[in-house]
Amino acid sequence: MKSHDRNSLEALLVTLIFVFHFLIIFSGLFINKDVVFRTLRSQGYSNIEITDRSWFLVRLRGCGAYDYVRFTAKATNPRGDPAEVYVCAGLLKGGTIQVK
Repeated sequence: MKSHDRNSLEALLVTLIFVFHFLIIFSGLFINKDVVFRTLRSQGYSNIEITDRSWFLVRLRGCGAYDYVRFTAKATNPRGDPAEVYVCAGLLKGGTIQVK
């Protein structure tokens, strides 16, 4: 293998690793907030208002291994009481509700 072929292959590999890490770290930016409304409505919540969106280190903030974004929302729970909840979501999964 010629040295310029090897250098090109190494550059391609480094680029692919960079792109992969970029997509993993910043994938929470690409998740639509509609997942919050779908998830909460399916569990009987109403009057939903999104108050915050976090995408950085959400696994350290209580979300699961496959979650890339955590939304904070105020809503009325199924009993009619006001509640503040987290909705964690990933790219290939729905949302998970966590009561704050």
